[in-house]
Amino acid sequence: MHAASSPLEPLNKNILLAGEVIAEKWKIGEKIGEGTFSQIYSAYSIESRDKVAVKVEAPSSLKPVLEWESLILKSLQDCPHVCRYYYHGKHGDSTVLVMELLGESMSMLRMSPDSIHGVPLAKAVAVGLEMLDCIEAFHRHGYVHRDVKASNFALSANERNPAKNPRYYIIDFGLSRQHIGEDRKVLPARPVAEFRGTSMYASLSSHRRQELGPKDDLWSWFYLVMDFLRGELPWATDAQQKNRETVLSLKEHYTEKNPNLLVEGLPGAAQLMDMMKYLQSLNYEDFPDYALVRKQLLAVGESHMVSESSESGDEEAREDKKTAQDATAVSAIDWDVIESERERALQWTKIAERQMGSDNAPDTLLPIAKSFVHGRAYSLHHPFKAL
Repeated sequence: MHAASSPLEPLNKNILLAGEVIAEKWKIGEKIGEGTFSQIYSAYSIESRDKVAVKVEAPSSLKPVLEWESLILKSLQDCPHVCRYYYHGKHGDSTVLVMELLGESMSMLRMSPDSIHGVPLAKAVAVGLEMLDCIEAFHRHGYVHRDVKASNFALSANERNPAKNPRYYIIDFGLSRQHIGEDRKVLPARPVAEFRGTSMYASLSSHRRQELGPKDDLWSWFYLVMDFLRGELPWATDAQQKNRETVLSLKEHYTEKNPNLLVEGLPGAAQLMDMMKYLQSLNYEDFPDYALVRKQLLAVGESHMVSESSESGDEEAREDKKTAQDATAVSAIDWDVIESERERALQWTKIAERQMGSDNAPDTLLPIAKSFVHGRAYSLHHPFKAL
């Protein structure tokens, strides 16, 4: 199997109409999303009245990708971070995919008024960990996404049991590609590949027309986290104007030549540098150490809490005594000796629960713990086998 190429002809009108029935089972409602080459509609089951989402691709698409996306989604139904698959097939001249209806995408986080100058640190760390869970689960099923960005992560619609299911899902597999073959070996890299992804978050390898592996999804994730923390990436204007060569030059400058400039002034700058160094050490065929990347991102939040505690004045420390105590508790924990991510999560849960009881508490860190508690554990020696 291989990834399909992108279609070339954009849409200029609605493909489906309210009231149309798909496969004699689902009735179309309103349009809820639209891309250049596809549209998404809300719908409901005629029999059960359950809500679903219907993605439709225009018949004019010269090189359709929805068939490929449907095959991937169907093959990943045992992956905890992808939505449920219900049906795909033809509706008239169009191809449709019927799937679980999810909630808002993570692009809403970046668009909120309080995120103009960056997403609050605790929220950025928590969401970053949730997205990393999604990416890891996707990779463990043998695929690379190749278009990691905020709009390709969505929240649950809250209809599932939150104690048994994750809150975040990875979506839109039209650009995804197999990385692991049927023999569980890494597929050989092509000598030249097409650019894949979004200019804002695409890895250097994508800009250089190299084959993309798991590391490249992590680079896109890292750029996304940096976008959360900074409020804007240095190449944002050029990416929006689709000046790909300039974006490549700026990414080389900030990622390879002067990486300290990318993290300068940010909380946990040293830990962010460590993360970049690790990502730079990875090759196409490597399966990343996700636990290490999690620890590095957690360390960003931990270092900031400790520094805030040490810099507080006496009067402020008295007013925010509980918060300061919690920050001290973070520094008192020897995180390096806690090998179990679940044990680590419990430590954060205790701190977060205390913070939730404080009137002056910063953004709760509880989602950080939840991202571990609700996640799946995997063997480090057998990365494709769930424990």
